[in-house]
Amino acid sequence: MPTIGIDAIAIAVPEGFVELADLATARGVPPAKYVEGLGVTRMAVAKGHEDPVALAANASRRLFSTANIDPSRIGLMVAGTETAVDHSKPVAAYLHRLLGCPSAASVFEAKHACFGGTAGLLAAIDWIASGLGARPSGAGGLHRRRPLRAQQPRRADPGRRRGGDDHFREPTPRGARAGHQRLVREGRERLLAAALHQGSRRRRPPLGASATWTRWRRVRRLQGRLA
Repeated sequence: MPTIGIDAIAIAVPEGFVELADLATARGVPPAKYVEGLGVTRMAVAKGHEDPVALAANASRRLFSTANIDPSRIGLMVAGTETAVDHSKPVAAYLHRLLGCPSAASVFEAKHACFGGTAGLLAAIDWIASGLGARPSGAGGLHRRRPLRAQQPRRADPGRRRGGDDHFREPTPRGARAGHQRLVREGRERLLAAALHQGSRRRRPPLGASATWTRWRRVRRLQGRLA
């Protein structure tokens, strides 16, 4: 199992702030509720140009510079945030382009209040432990020891449907692929047995050669539907 840890950490905070004692006075509450209750004296206030994408990009670029990490080697990037800038596109999609990550890198966003960053870190740990990555590069980004390249296109298979990004997916282990095929095969057999059982309960053909012939045709029709 590879060694998993944190190589570097970088941070970017807004330029403006407000004194919590002044905020408490303006709201008519005791300042101790904020200062002693939260344990902080100032709260950052983001300006118009300091949205989550800008803050994350600044922190990531600072991390790449201090840790001497090449963004083109990023294989997985997770953005943990509480605030989005788009209702459909994740923050990680903007960072993917701004940071210059490879097109085959996996990126997604984890929006779950304070747990978003922790969820991304746990997902990164599992990603490395699975053998897909080498080591973390910090702040939601992981990189490989070798450049990430797209898989070579395989020969066309008429019996297999392919998606638009199929060439960029991680290869499925041979054992897992065989297990999936076995589950599908067993599921079809169980569905066929259940359909035959239901058909035999609904209508019982007469005994003799005609009954055998009727059941055989029913089996052939069901096999054609499941194929």
